[in-house]
Amino acid sequence: MLIIGVNMKNILLILPLLCLTACTSHWVAQDNHAPNLKSSKKLCEILAEEKFPVKNEVAMRTEQKDVYIPCPKKEDCDGKSYTYEKMPQLQSYVLDVNASDRYSSFRQCMADKGWKQKYRMLKTDDFF
Repeated sequence: MLIIGVNMKNILLILPLLCLTACTSHWVAQDNHAPNLKSSKKLCEILAEEKFPVKNEVAMRTEQKDVYIPCPKKEDCDGKSYTYEKMPQLQSYVLDVNASDRYSSFRQCMADKGWKQKYRMLKTDDFF
């Protein structure tokens, strides 16, 4: 049986993984006097951005990559003319070093305005 181009076997394999990791969040007013959610979020985003602006830096990490190595003798490589070995390779990437502080500042601002972020696990009904 196909559901939107995906066979049922694949869904049955993926669904348990989604159930283990799928969650969502929403904001809940802590009292009746909390200002409008949309305006609170916008103001808190602006304040957090001013306090902790985007600050991108280049970071480095080492990854193990498979590297193709020719074999001088096929018998040394199970009859193949090549083999693969894991080799460390340095990789650079851009990292916003203020992202965590900016998000913490945003959440604190929202809390100060009377909003609390709640998390919930998604149910299978949410997917279909």
